[in-house]
Amino acid sequence: YESYLVVMETKNGSLSATYNEKGKLTSVIENYQNVKLPSSVIYSVYKKFPEWKIVNDKYLYTQKEGDVLKKEYTLKIKKDKDVKKLVVNPTGEILEEK
Repeated sequence: YESYLVVMETKNGSLSATYNEKGKLTSVIENYQNVKLPSSVIYSVYKKFPEWKIVNDKYLYTQKEGDVLKKEYTLKIKKDKDVKKLVVNPTGEILEEK
């Protein structure tokens, strides 16, 4: 069994794709920083945290055998000296707050 790994990198992130010996895509991992956030994500965060600012963001997308396993944004928000980390899906649902 052979598989082939293709890695593409930019200054803000990377994409890794794995193909089987027949050229079929078997998995994808995309990881980017400082991306343009969807308006649904921005709206949701500022609605729940109105005085906070988004200071950092990361986007993670993983797929295996055509099934999306993860598609989420990890955000760092700040208000004065307080910092929180949020995990938000593309529709704006806050999945986790740290």
